[in-house]
Amino acid sequence: MTQTSESKSQLARLFAEENILVEHAKTATASFDLKTRTLTCPIWKEMSGALYDLIMGHEVGHALYTPAEGWHHSTSQETGTFRFFLNILEDARIEKKMKRKFRGLILPFTAGYQELRKRNFFGVEGIRLSTLPLIDRLNLYAKGGSLLDVPFTPEELPYVLRMDALETWDEVVAMAKDLYAYEEVHQSAAAAAATEAEGEEELLQSGPDGDEDGEDSSSSVDLEESESEQDESEQDESEQDSTPPVHVKFVPLVRTEAAYRLAEQTLLSDSCVNIQSVTLPIPNLDQIVTPYAMVSAELSKFYIAASGSSLYQAFLGRNREYIARLAQEFERTKSASMYKKTKWKETGDLAMSALYRYTLLDDVIFKSRMQVPQGKSHGMVLLLDRSGSMRRNIADAVEQILVLVMFCRSVQIPCVVYSFGDRDPRQELGSTPQWTYHEGDLIMGDVALREMISTELTTPEWTQAMTLQLLLAKSHEEGWSTPSSERLQNTPLNEALVAIEPIMRTFRTRYRLDRSHLVILQDGDTNGNSYQFTGQNRLRHSLQIYDPKTRIILRDAELSQSWVCDKQESDWRRMTTKVILEWLQARTGAEIFGWYLIEPKSLKHELQRLYRSNPASALGAFDFSMVKSQFMKERYLESYTGGYTRFCFIRPELIREETLGACLPNSMTAPTTARLRTAFAQSCKRKSVNRVLVRKWMALIA
Repeated sequence: MTQTSESKSQLARLFAEENILVEHAKTATASFDLKTRTLTCPIWKEMSGALYDLIMGHEVGHALYTPAEGWHHSTSQETGTFRFFLNILEDARIEKKMKRKFRGLILPFTAGYQELRKRNFFGVEGIRLSTLPLIDRLNLYAKGGSLLDVPFTPEELPYVLRMDALETWDEVVAMAKDLYAYEEVHQSAAAAAATEAEGEEELLQSGPDGDEDGEDSSSSVDLEESESEQDESEQDESEQDSTPPVHVKFVPLVRTEAAYRLAEQTLLSDSCVNIQSVTLPIPNLDQIVTPYAMVSAELSKFYIAASGSSLYQAFLGRNREYIARLAQEFERTKSASMYKKTKWKETGDLAMSALYRYTLLDDVIFKSRMQVPQGKSHGMVLLLDRSGSMRRNIADAVEQILVLVMFCRSVQIPCVVYSFGDRDPRQELGSTPQWTYHEGDLIMGDVALREMISTELTTPEWTQAMTLQLLLAKSHEEGWSTPSSERLQNTPLNEALVAIEPIMRTFRTRYRLDRSHLVILQDGDTNGNSYQFTGQNRLRHSLQIYDPKTRIILRDAELSQSWVCDKQESDWRRMTTKVILEWLQARTGAEIFGWYLIEPKSLKHELQRLYRSNPASALGAFDFSMVKSQFMKERYLESYTGGYTRFCFIRPELIREETLGACLPNSMTAPTTARLRTAFAQSCKRKSVNRVLVRKWMALIA
């Protein structure tokens, strides 16, 4: 079933000549949403290939030829069964166009409708077709062609020819109105005749009342009493004549359409699931993002930059030499990679100076040139989790980030860093909302993105930004007072990912990047998002998160793509994060790297929740002792976590003493050459391991 659905979905996209959304859901009938470009197909108990092709071809016909504005306007302005008239005539028009464009659909359409008639989908089994209303016979004629031999009177033939000649939507609407008016007259007359015939039949069955003495008995009625009754009846008739009659408009029936809808309900497969679709709101970045200039101004009012000078100098002392060596290594690796891809190509021009050697070395008589591949440009956006649980790791996280940004600056890779939390002082003032919602959007909480630092800052701004961020990290570590806008809060990761999407696209365009990267440094799961905007007075509707018969799908109409929430995940928060990450990669083309800070004491619990040793493995299916040994040794552990290009667990550890003396035992007063060699090797290894973030990312882009 899955293979059939996938192959037919591809077939529908080929028919439509666009990347439409194709969904198989618990729905009685196939439908096409002209606004979101979504084709929804039912899952019936028995569905042949011809029937699949019929449904796909029919609904794609709506996608190609039915105008969204005209359809919604016409159906919303009419009541009763007029929608059925429109639908039948429009079906005839678009199916004719599809069979004209794709000749291979003629046979599946014929076979598919034959299958539906055998299942009595149209409810005409055992009924003479000539007794059906004209609209029903037109419906059968359009769907059965000459195979059914549907009868028509000379008066009705112009409608048949007119339906065959339909080419535009306006012609469909005009004919539907004329046909509706025709059926109002003829069906109402037929109904009246049937009612009259039924009354006469009842009268004949009841027979005459009274007996032979009827006249004698009636003659004995008192004259005055009969006159008074006649006066009363005349008075009642006069009162009734004064009340205006109520005319009830006759509504024509469409028997075949009603029977078709009823038959669909009985064929739904037991494997059907309900579809609950969600979309994402539009972020108002002016209310979410705080640019570096504002962040710097706020921190400068709170901190004295001179007080952080020693922190900055200590940071440079620990990392400057290492970053310089790493930059050299990066350039060498990049050059080696380019040289490996260099090729010599013959130009086809003769090397005149080598012609005399052509009898011995015929491969050198042509000129050649070296082709050096153009290196790809990279750029990085980094998100730092500013949640309360990060307090114990914030200093080390900021150290890792600043090392990475300093490396990017030294090798001229564009980079910008944002911290994210859920508290923005501007929202407390009742300003413009952060999100613009439409019906069906996933409701988002508040989020604040604060620009910490970027590689495009001038040298004075760079020094100031580094100093202020080190001061802020130190304040969090020591429990000192911090600005209200920088206090540690919750983890609105989903909101941050949705808000970063337009930033990522602008970032890639601005720097003309071949490859863009998003790095997320966090230590916990996102806040929950389990409500959907209904569009009615900002009411919200709860998502069916844990209902096994409901499939929740994230849709993007612009991309014509959808992503299914994987309910194998035990936590709804990770389900939503996974699909939003997949959506973000599709929207931006970025590679997403997750760096998850994890303490050794909570290692087992976190790995059971998040770790996958390979893409096919289940959560928690691993040898903990072996994985723990690897993690404690290398201080990082790579996992195949859904939604990320790469996902690594990192052991947070503050980088304090990185000098050679720190690696020597305190009791060593006279170190020997061998001990110095060992200490130097340990020092280099510690520097490499503690800066795992920059080394891992460098290995991926070199």
